[in-house]
Amino acid sequence: MNYGLYLTTHILCGIISIMNRQGKNNPMFGRKHKKTTIEELRAQKLGDKNPQWKGDNVGYFGVHGWIKNRLPKPDKCEICNEQPAFDLANISGEYRRNLDDWQWICRRCHMLQDGRLNNLRHDYKRITMNCLFCGREFKVIPSKSRGRTFCSVSCAVKWRWQFGRCDSLRKIERDKALEDYVRANPHLSLKEIGKVFGISVSRVWQIRKAKTDVL
Repeated sequence: MNYGLYLTTHILCGIISIMNRQGKNNPMFGRKHKKTTIEELRAQKLGDKNPQWKGDNVGYFGVHGWIKNRLPKPDKCEICNEQPAFDLANISGEYRRNLDDWQWICRRCHMLQDGRLNNLRHDYKRITMNCLFCGREFKVIPSKSRGRTFCSVSCAVKWRWQFGRCDSLRKIERDKALEDYVRANPHLSLKEIGKVFGISVSRVWQIRKAKTDVL
C-alpha cells in the first residue's frame, strides 16, 4: 500500500470538505446559537460527561485549574488576613477535588505552611572585615568575602573618585617614563622593557602602539 498517496488523498479530502462548508455553504451561515442552546451544549461536556475527564487521577496543574474555577478568590489572605491572596494552597496535601481542602493565601504564608521559608534561612557564620575607605567594620558571609573591600556602594564610589584619578595620573607618568626609557635604550626588546617597569609585554606593546598612532 502506498502510504504517501493515501495520506495525500486523505488530506485533500479534508481540505475539500472544509472548503465546501465555508461561507454560504455552511448550514450555520448568518445564524447564531441561542444562549440557552450554548449553555445546554456546555453542560453536556462538564465534569464526568467530558471524554477527557480523569476523575481522581487528575494531575497537579489539572486539579489546581479545577479548583480555581470553582473556589472564589478573596481580597486578603485567609491565614494572616493582611496581604493580598496570590496562591491557591492545599491543606491536607492530598490534592483532592474538595473545595474545603483548599484556601487562598499570600506567598509568605504559603511558604511558611510548606516549610520552604525555613529552608531558606541559614545561620551563616559571618566574618568581620574592615572597609578600605572609611575603615568601619562590617560582617559578610565567607563565601562572599572574596573581593569584598568596601562596606557599602557609597564607599566604593568615593574611593574610586578619590584614588582613581591619582591612579590615572600615575599611569600617565609611567607611560612618559617608558617612552623616555625606550628612546634612551632603543636596542631593548619589549620583554626587557616590561621587566624594568613591572608590566606585561602586551601592555608595553599597547603603550608603544598608542604613542605611534598619536604621532
